[in-house]
Parts: sequence; structure tokens; C-alpha cells
Amino acid sequence: MSFAINLLKLRESIGKSRKQMADEIGVSLSAYTNYEAGNRVPKIDIIPKLATALHVSTDELLGFTPDNKVAYWIAYLRKRGFSVVDDGETITVSFGKKPGAGYSYSAFVTKLDNIEHKTDALVATIRDNLFVTEVKNDILNILGSNRT
Repeated sequence: MSFAINLLKLRESIGKSRKQMADEIGVSLSAYTNYEAGNRVPKIDIIPKLATALHVSTDELLGFTPDNKVAYWIAYLRKRGFSVVDDGETITVSFGKKPGAGYSYSAFVTKLDNIEHKTDALVATIRDNLFVTEVKNDILNILGSNRT
């Protein structure tokens, strides 16, 4: 389901008007109407406001239900060389000759979401460290020193 259709269905399910939603999230009625029509995508800072106004998580607002999260993670792992077997009740993941680990659907999503959050934190740390090094090098160059 597209974001626009999901937004419309969620709004209608709680009985709010487009005007009420626009006022609640701090955008014009025209902007909100364009979100629902699929003509415009809300800025990232509007997404949590929409979720709050609709009484749902940002995942639910964006259409990430447990079922499609599972499909996303299975495709992600397979693309990276993992063997993934989904028997309808459990998901078994293995890599190379190591024995597979079995997970329930909810445990599978939780485990991989935790990995995703740790990876995001690591990427942020690396990015911040690279930025600090770049700024330090710029300052040294301005001061006439070539040391790094």
C-alpha cells in the first residue's frame, strides 16, 4: 500500500478531517491534501507529527507491518549471501557451513532491528569522527601546517 493511501485510511479510521490533520501537524490544508493525493511527500520532521496525530507508530504510518518487515529482512539477508528458510512459523538463518539459527517472526524482526540500530549508531560515529578529522585538517592547513 502506498504512503498516500495508508495516510488516507488511517485518517478516516479515526474520523478526523483533512483540516484537523493539517492544523494538528502545522501544515497548510493544501499541503496535507497533497500528501493524501500522493502529489507531495511530507518532510522528515512531519512524519512523527503525522504518526502522533493518527495514534500510530511511524512504522505503521510508513506501511512497515511485521509481515513486510520480515520480507524485507529475508531479501536483505539473501542478497548478502545468507541462507534463509521460512517455513511459515519460524525463520532459520545460516551463513556458509555454520548451523542455522531459528527465530519466531517477532524475534526475527526484533533481532534484526537491533542490528540495524547498532549499525546506524556505528555509521554516525564514523561520520562524526571523519568530520572532526576533516575540520582539524582544514584548521591545520589554514594555520600553514601540513601535519595530520
